[in-house]
Amino acid sequence: MFTINGKEYRLHYTEGRLEMIENRLGKSVVSEFIQTNGALPLASVKAHFSYALISDENPDAYVKPKEGAELASAYMHEHGYASICDVIATAIQNDMGFLFRAG
Repeated sequence: MFTINGKEYRLHYTEGRLEMIENRLGKSVVSEFIQTNGALPLASVKAHFSYALISDENPDAYVKPKEGAELASAYMHEHGYASICDVIATAIQNDMGFLFRAG
């Protein structure tokens, strides 16, 4: 969990959500992490928040994509770029760890 503008949020990934992000970006999330060593482009950061963000107030529904992108900017300005990349990487590892397992 993390805080944006005084509210609690989290990123939650499923295979379907990752597919949405990859379709929007036109590339694999895993390959992008590998190529950039986790330093994601801003468009990718916003895509992750647009499609994987859940509010603590309504944990059964994803935040609307437009609001998610706006909240990504707010989080980045409040906590910094490195922090937002870490939030994304940690959430993917927790929810979809099999993507990064070798063998």
